Parts: sequence; C-alpha cells; structure tokens
Amino acid sequence: MVTWTPAPSRAPELPVVPALPATRTSFAFSATAEHAACLTTGSRGGLVPEHRSFDGPSSRRRTLALEESLRTQPLPTEDGRLLLLRGAAGRHELVLADPETGRAGERLTVECRALRLVASAEPGTLALAVRSDSPGRSTLYRVLDSPLRWEPVAALPGTVGRICGLEHSGRLLGVALRHESRSRTVLVDLTDGSHHDLPCAPGRESDALLLASPSSGLLLMATDTPQGRRLAWRSLADPAGLRAPERLNTIDGAVLPLAFDPAGERVALRVLRGARARLLVHDLRQDRLTEVPLAAGAVQQVAGWGRSGLLVPVSTADRPAEIAVLSPEATTEWAPAGSQAAGRSRVERFSGPAGQFEAVCQGDWRSADAVLVALHGGPEAAWDLGYEPVLHRLATAGIAVVAPNQRGSTGYGAAHAEALHGAWGGPDLADIRALVRALAAGRPGSAPPPMLYGVSYGAHLALLAAAADPQLWSRCAVVAPFLSAARLHAQASPAVRALIDRLGGRTEVEDGLGPRDLWTLADRIRTPLMIVHGTDDRTIPVDQSRQLRQRLLDTGHSEGTHFRYAEVPGGGHSPLENLAGAHLREQLVEFLSQRPGNA
Repeated sequence: MVTWTPAPSRAPELPVVPALPATRTSFAFSATAEHAACLTTGSRGGLVPEHRSFDGPSSRRRTLALEESLRTQPLPTEDGRLLLLRGAAGRHELVLADPETGRAGERLTVECRALRLVASAEPGTLALAVRSDSPGRSTLYRVLDSPLRWEPVAALPGTVGRICGLEHSGRLLGVALRHESRSRTVLVDLTDGSHHDLPCAPGRESDALLLASPSSGLLLMATDTPQGRRLAWRSLADPAGLRAPERLNTIDGAVLPLAFDPAGERVALRVLRGARARLLVHDLRQDRLTEVPLAAGAVQQVAGWGRSGLLVPVSTADRPAEIAVLSPEATTEWAPAGSQAAGRSRVERFSGPAGQFEAVCQGDWRSADAVLVALHGGPEAAWDLGYEPVLHRLATAGIAVVAPNQRGSTGYGAAHAEALHGAWGGPDLADIRALVRALAAGRPGSAPPPMLYGVSYGAHLALLAAAADPQLWSRCAVVAPFLSAARLHAQASPAVRALIDRLGGRTEVEDGLGPRDLWTLADRIRTPLMIVHGTDDRTIPVDQSRQLRQRLLDTGHSEGTHFRYAEVPGGGHSPLENLAGAHLREQLVEFLSQRPGNA
C-alpha cells in the first residue's frame, strides 16, 4: 500500500516500477552520418548517452554509464568519439567521451549565456561551437582535443541558425544568419576566419540557408517571393540560378528539409499535416517526389544521409524513437522492432464550438472501462502519433486515451494556433468542454465519466476543465501546473515571461466562469486530484503547485482524501522522467485506474 505524505518537500516511498521501453531523445549525427548519438533511459531510470556507428547495413550501439539531463547536448565526432555539452545557467561543461570504453575523458568549462555544438567534417576538428552572449552577436569556435579546448574562428553579427559544410574538407561553411529581422547567408572560411555575405538572387532581399551538399554544390534555401515563402535551390557558384520547383512547393503540409543524399541530388523532407507525419524524398533537378513507407508515427526533426542509407529517428505510439535505416526505393513499410499495429495511435475528429478538431486516440474510448483526456503543454504544441511514455503506460493499463489538438495547437494553420492569443483558457477550454460531452454521449450510460491528465499548460487547462464542469470528470492528474498566467508571469524566467506576453496570456477571458485563476476556482474542483511537480522546475516554479496545494486545503479539500500531492526532488519540468519520477508515474497509473469514489 502506498503512503502519501502531506509534506510537500518529499516524494513517497514507492515500489519497483515495471520496465518500459527505453526512450530516446536529443538525436544528433556526425557530419557524414557515419555516427549518431542520443540520450536514452539508463538502468537507474535517468538519462545516459547512447552512441551508434553505422557500417553499411550493420551498426554498433554503445550506452555510456554517464548521468545526463535533458540540458545535455550529445554530438558524435567524425572519428567515432562523443562530445557532451552539459548546460546550466551561464555555465557549460564540455566533455569528451570514448564510446569504446564508456568513460568520460577531458573536460572544458565555458561561461557564457548560450552555447551549442555543430557537427564538423574538418580534419582535426571535433566540432564547431556557436556562442551567443547577446541577441545581436554570435561567435563561432572550433573544438579541438589534446588538450580539449576551443579557439575562436569568427565573430558574426546576428543570431546563427543552420551551419552547413560547403566542401568535403569542412573548411568552407554556409551560415544562416538573422540580424535586424533580415535573414541572410554568410560564407565563413575556417582557414582564416574571413566571412562575407552570399549574394542573394536578383530581386531577393532575404534568402535563408536550410541545407547544403558538398558533393553537388547545391544549396537549399527558403526565399521570399511575391507568392510567399518558398523552397528553392541554387548552385554555390551561380547566385542568379535560383529555382523553386513546383512540386516541392505544393506539398500538402508543413515541410521541413532534413538532409541531402550523399550525391547532393535528392533531399529528404518531413511533412506534417495535423498529427500525421510523412517522409518524402525530392529529386531537385527532376522535381520528382517519392514517399518512403513508414508505420503511423512521429518523424524527428533531424536526420543523416550517408553510405548506410537515410537515417531518420522514428517512433510509434507503442515504441520509442529509433533510428530507421531507410532506402528511398523501399516498398515495405518500416516500423520499430516490436511495434504492433494494434498498439499504434489513430486520429479521430470531434466537433467544437468553432468547428472540428483532431484528437490522437489509443484504445477504443467508446467501449473501454476507463477513458482519459490528455492535454498537451506549450501551449504552442500538438500531439502526434509518436511515443509518449505516460500515455503509452496508461494505454497498456487498459485506459483508452484521447489526446486532442484543440484550438491553440500547432500544425493546423495560423487561425487554429492563434485562436489562443489573448484568450488563454478560452477557445481551448471550450473545445475540451465540448469533447467531454461528445465522449459521454458516445459511451454507455453506465460508464464512468472521463478522466483528465495534463502537463504544464495542459495541466493548467485540465484544472480549468475540472473546475468548469466538475460533474463531467471522474478524476484529474496534473504535472507541473500553474495557477494563472499572471501569477506565473510574476515568478517565471525571462523566457517564460516573454512567451506569456507574446501570446497575450495575461488578457482576461470574459465569460461566466470568470478569471482563469485556479486560486479563485480551486473550490469548484470536486474530482479526486493528483498533483506532481519537480522541485527544480525552471519553467514553472514548484511554488505554483505549493500555492495550489495550500489553496485546496484552505477551501476544505483534505489531502490524502480529496487530493494527493507529491514533489520530485531534483526533478525538472518533466519530473516523471528520472528514477523518482518513474515511481510516481506508476502511482499516477494506479490513481487513474481506481474506480470513481476513491482518492
């Protein structure tokens, strides 16, 4: 039996949790895609680096017993070693590790505001590093070893985006630079640090570099035209020859270029349309598209294309992300090992006050004993068909999951996303209130009401939904909630305050429910409630949940009877991902598996 303590500074003692598939995140590839790296779940439940080397159709995978966090950036080097950039506020540690031995070697400490690594093909260079000390200035460095050190190469005016090697030597770079609201491409020569603008095509004022091929000399650009933003390619030697292929620019969905093939003639594209993802390959010169068959799932934002094939991290609802080794000519659908069609998600549509919206569904919500509505964070985010550990765990426990992309979600056009601007807890809450009624109408009359689960902004929205319609929900579990946008703004970091201001989060919604402030709405919540927060959450301070706990007590809710509260010591904004959080994840499943009437 689990004991829940009212002391907010301690997480409860919990039993050993069942093993889940190892999750993977923060994928990166070496410059020639001979090596890959990511962070994966270790034996103790935390994150550890994983290194993978590709040699034709085979590969070697090694996991290093080094404790990392989501702030760590892994990057494989061309010689098969691994760089780890561990980030902290104003201070970064660079570690060079050997996947063969699993040990960390030399270390370098750097103090700066922001730092990131970029793969390099230059002989003798481990990587490139981009340092940002102010919004309008960046510095490019080489990272070298013996001893581990870095040396400045070029100071660049603006914010650095994509960096692409333009020659196989790795010494000539194309750098996407944004300065004073203008995008341009700068050529940087690593031999002497010189740099100059790449001339725009005639009649163009803003061309942004997306990808480049050292083999063909082709550059893929995003360029402004009278018809809007378009994808176009050009040769490095011919600034006037900018071509915007028709088929490349009429793809239905949001297109993200991922990688050139080794010959530099074809480019891999991720295409998102709502919750669905596709992988296409476009032949630039022929303007021909080919779809690579994949199981329904999520395609990550990075890829490599080397001698072994097209390397793309892909996940399905029942299997975490895995690097797929693909051939554009394949005719058989690729799926992660162990993935079953029955365990994958599907998309359904529901009607809201302003029209239909999509939801990602696992299990049959019409006939399942228990149904859970999962609300995503962001709010500029959306559910997809990929792997999410908590939702997968709930699905394996027999709970049907409905994960809506209500108004405010991305991937459905500007109007859908911008409906939330200046109206937090307005249109999105209205969609959730319509959804719960649709779910109730489609289930047997004897079925218990749906449950709620949300993280971050989704946690705030879930609590608003529980307060707005307390009789329509059977229970509610939230991770890292906040009381209101105004109260969060007063405690948040500059980045979070800027997001709230940009999206108009502090603008009050005027309707019968009143201000979207859980301090005033807490007494309306009648469903059994579970609250989890990480003590080291830098996005939403844990004090937001501590205040909510106190307000619940003040309004007559009894801890242990009406609600449960737990903090994850050392947990960040995703507190269920470390070892203590994994235990709490099981308690969340146990809580949501109880029949109505029990806390």
